Amino acid sequence: MPILESRLLAEIQSRTAALLAVQEILGSIRQYVLNIRVGGNDFTNLYGLRRSVSQNIYQIGVVRDILMDILNVFAPDYVVSGPVWEYFGEDPEGAWAVGLQRELALDRLNGFIGKTAIHPSQLPVIYESMKVSSTDYEDAVRLTNWESAVSGVAKSADGSRMNELKCHENWARRTVLLGDIYGVKEERAQCGSGSTTGSARHTT
Repeated sequence: MPILESRLLAEIQSRTAALLAVQEILGSIRQYVLNIRVGGNDFTNLYGLRRSVSQNIYQIGVVRDILMDILNVFAPDYVVSGPVWEYFGEDPEGAWAVGLQRELALDRLNGFIGKTAIHPSQLPVIYESMKVSSTDYEDAVRLTNWESAVSGVAKSADGSRMNELKCHENWARRTVLLGDIYGVKEERAQCGSGSTTGSARHTT
């Protein structure tokens, strides 16, 4: 599990060449690379920066740009996990957990899978973030089992968005894989309210 965190990868003058050099090296041992990690705190340290518990790594523009370039090169072929969240605690609803949840959502949106934990209290939050919403899973299954020879576009399972095979096929494969491994969140309405709660089911 290589860790990408050096100054050569951070500095814009050397970043592209360094990333491509690492890509070439890993390509020869690709079947042995379980995960690629990124050193978020190492990158922030280079610039004398640090995010607070109410902020996220993507708000630090210079570090965000490094992370996006890493994902651009490696995410299509490898599992790349998100940078460490340095806050933790015993209260599962504390500011540390809220901040971690927010950053995990952005990790996933940008293409990271998982996150390195530095404290046991972080593990349930990270694991929960890996589960796929039932809406996403249902749409992904439909896309991976697409049989229509007439149209490559259809409504989503809940009728709220468009599914297009040409645009969403890779997303669908990734989503089904994550759902099968980590489980699917069941979103159900609470009696007497418009809010929803989530429970998880695992698929096989």
